[in-house]
Amino acid sequence: MAAPQQPVVRLDRSMEFSTIHGDRLVGDPHHNVFFYQRGLPYGPDEVLLHDHPEVEGDPKKKALAERLLKQAAKRGPSTMANSPAEKGKSEVNLTAWAMGEQDVVWQEVTNAIARRFSVRVNNKTDALELLMAERIVTRDQLSEEHLKLFEDA
Repeated sequence: MAAPQQPVVRLDRSMEFSTIHGDRLVGDPHHNVFFYQRGLPYGPDEVLLHDHPEVEGDPKKKALAERLLKQAAKRGPSTMANSPAEKGKSEVNLTAWAMGEQDVVWQEVTNAIARRFSVRVNNKTDALELLMAERIVTRDQLSEEHLKLFEDA
């Protein structure tokens, strides 16, 4: 029996993050680190590097990474938001939602957009257009389901 697949925690481009620039040699421990969000390293594919030496060596970062992975596992095959929990609930990762990796109740999506951008959207097309305009996600990153919304318009 194969080991269960590790859940994915994706960088949430709708929240603050930093990028890493410049060349790093293969032996450099930060060779594959391209982003940081909440002090945690993310790779070029915008996925949390939960087993990175920087995370393994810092108890606070390790605890945060483990908490995010545990929350991601609860959601099943979808990804978990990389943001602080609000009143025991996990935040919506708008990037993962637009890419079809996180299944979220529509009301939670509109509330997350309202909190982050101070805009109320009326439908999924408006939400996706806003996320593309804010460079949270590009059109070619949208899920097939979300792309169909633009074909029908």
